[in-house]
Amino acid sequence: MAKTSPSAAIVRISDPAMQSHEVDLNQLLACCRRELAFRQRCYPRWIDKGTITAAKAEREIALMQSLVEFITHCVFKAVTRPPAPAVSAPGASPQQNA
Repeated sequence: MAKTSPSAAIVRISDPAMQSHEVDLNQLLACCRRELAFRQRCYPRWIDKGTITAAKAEREIALMQSLVEFITHCVFKAVTRPPAPAVSAPGASPQQNA
């Protein structure tokens, strides 16, 4: 796996159907941007060849654009989120943690 910078947007994904794992949102965003560019480049030819309808191509491109915008928002939130507050030890009073 590629090294990430200290400001990388790493999130932990946990799903009951799969094991928990970390995802680099910057890499995910780059992948979605490549896919959007691919669709924008290839779909016009595919429409001309009859491989895909114009309506379906438009929907698919719009969905991928929405995904790029959503992940961009997630990356922004992940890198601008303030650090989580310190967790106090079990049984410790608030004065002991100050």
